[in-house]
Amino acid sequence: MVTIYVIQSINTNKLYVGMTEDLQNRLREHNAGKSKYTATFKPWKVIYSETAENFETARKEEKGKV
Repeated sequence: MVTIYVIQSINTNKLYVGMTEDLQNRLREHNAGKSKYTATFKPWKVIYSETAENFETARKEEKGKV
């Protein structure tokens, strides 16, 4: 299963949409500055998530969230 997620910067309210197989770990990575784009706007919180069967389906869903 793949999770499509939307996170929001606590400081700037900026949104980021992504997908992962491990949401809690991915959120830790965003908040640790391991993603070049999201490092600037940390800390982040999850405001939405849903699951998909695979990455292909998740990619289609992710594009619809932007």
